[in-house]
Amino acid sequence: MTELERQVALLKSRGLMVPTTDPRTSKRPAEESSPEPSSKKTKHTTEIASKRQLHAHSILQREFLHQKAELQRTKQELAAEKAKSAYSSNQIKLLCVQCCRLTDRYHAALASHASLQATYRDQTSELRAHKGALDIANEELEESRKDADTYREAILKRDEDYELAKKQLEEAKDDEVLEWRVLTSRLQSLGKGHETGRAVYDMLLLQVERQCDEDKVVLESVKEALKDAFGGFFERE
Repeated sequence: MTELERQVALLKSRGLMVPTTDPRTSKRPAEESSPEPSSKKTKHTTEIASKRQLHAHSILQREFLHQKAELQRTKQELAAEKAKSAYSSNQIKLLCVQCCRLTDRYHAALASHASLQATYRDQTSELRAHKGALDIANEELEESRKDADTYREAILKRDEDYELAKKQLEEAKDDEVLEWRVLTSRLQSLGKGHETGRAVYDMLLLQVERQCDEDKVVLESVKEALKDAFGGFFERE
């Protein structure tokens, strides 16, 4: 039921419309007994009904205009709501586009992150391999260093032994030279000739060559010392 129909029903219920029956007798008004003439009574009833109809029409017209204004305001509100809805729809579309772009950027960032993680894992594995090789090389270097230290100590020990042997040899040579000089003096004091001195020299020279055969420098030095000790016999040649 529309608002207009509701107003008409309300007017009817208030008795503004012309009744078709008399609510008191449930009979038509023309059938009532009255001392007035029927034509005059009918005219009066018609005037009353016309006034009521005019009043009801005025009320209905005002109500119609009011409803029309309400409808127009409702249309304007609907238009405003529609505009707001369109604006909101556009904003939602823009937000959806931005959301899609952010999603794409997020997926790209995830892919880049995954790639960086894979690269990091590869580089970590390579670094571990290099570190293992470096540790092995350091261990080998440490072993080589220990071997070098041992070899250097052995060389130093041999040098010390060589210096000691050389010193002992020098002392022995000095002693032998002294003995050779004493022997030469005795041979000369005994009046031994050149042949005897030469024979003793050759015998001692052969002994020296056997003892110092490995070291030529020492051998030459001992030969010079031996020759110097027997120099008196060589001067007579």
